[in-house]
Amino acid sequence: MKPVSDGLDVAGSAPASQSRAATPAHGCLESGVLQATSIARDDEEAYQCQAVRLPYFTSPLPWWRLDQYVADYISGNVSLRKILDGLVYSVYCKATRAYNPSLGRPGRWLYDWFQTRRGGTLYPRHRGRLRPGEVAPIVNLNLQPGELVRIKSYEEILSTVNFQNTNRGLFFDGEMVPYCGGTYRVQARVSKFIDEKTGKMKYLKTPAIILEDVWCGSCYSNKRMFCPRAIYSWWREAWLERVEDAHKIPHRTTFMAQSPAEL
Repeated sequence: MKPVSDGLDVAGSAPASQSRAATPAHGCLESGVLQATSIARDDEEAYQCQAVRLPYFTSPLPWWRLDQYVADYISGNVSLRKILDGLVYSVYCKATRAYNPSLGRPGRWLYDWFQTRRGGTLYPRHRGRLRPGEVAPIVNLNLQPGELVRIKSYEEILSTVNFQNTNRGLFFDGEMVPYCGGTYRVQARVSKFIDEKTGKMKYLKTPAIILEDVWCGSCYSNKRMFCPRAIYSWWREAWLERVEDAHKIPHRTTFMAQSPAEL
């Protein structure tokens, strides 16, 4: 670490004159980065980065390629226990058809019964309980970075999402279920994001919340099991409740995510 120079401005960066003087002749300028990552597409500004270009330089692996799981384990991406848990979950769901909304009720009930007794995570793919045409609730807590919140119970959240498990377009994913009931700090509010499919900037009508240390673990993900990207989960304020805490931790107030989230 180095002490912050007195020459920095309020935003934490050097004045323009000092910045230009300190930049090497062949160094990287912000203008150059913006020019390289910003492109015109359909008369609308778009952005490209590693996340956006990922589909063009990768190809899906079939589930039966065992070497991918070996590589996950050897690299330290996942533990042997996590691999075995993922295998048991996948085989159980297929065997009992628990993933099927109409046929898998006994399998889901048995899964929850067993997990309740061992203190594990409930079946992460239950369907939302809002009826067709029923308006999803909106809660405006105006949560700010550093505030402490408690994620509502799984049952409470299911009552705020529809059959597709969305609340006004924002998906409540099965990877979020293990965090239900936990207490975390707000890291950022999401008001805009880059859509990975198009590279274009999208704006949220209803802001979402990102919490510290809360990201996708890829434990229950179809066709992306053990994905190492660890993308932050987005939460509606209707799924959270404020916890009074005198110790606030300052953070940024906005967050630009690179994720193909809905809405």
